[in-house]
Amino acid sequence: MQAWLEEREEEARRPSAVLLKIARANDWQTLKSLPVTLRVSWSDGWFSAAAYQLNEAAFGDTLAEAVNGAAEMLCRVLGAPLEIAPDMNLALELDASAAERVRAG
Repeated sequence: MQAWLEEREEEARRPSAVLLKIARANDWQTLKSLPVTLRVSWSDGWFSAAAYQLNEAAFGDTLAEAVNGAAEMLCRVLGAPLEIAPDMNLALELDASAAERVRAG
């Protein structure tokens, strides 16, 4: 039973064929142009950023490190070249802890 559950969880983490087809369209232009919303939080001195499509977050000392890490993680998951990560259209959704930390400087 445990092996079956682990296999299902692993399968759920992989992007669907439709998502991959859309992301790869026009030499990754779709991935670069469509907005990707990242949820950002802050706790214990770390920012975390995660796309709704991922079950994992990227962490960083700074907001920029966490956001850039999440963009690169998305590229890895989708099989996209890491070089497009800086060109991705990212929208950030800060929770209360992240907003408070950003405002405090």
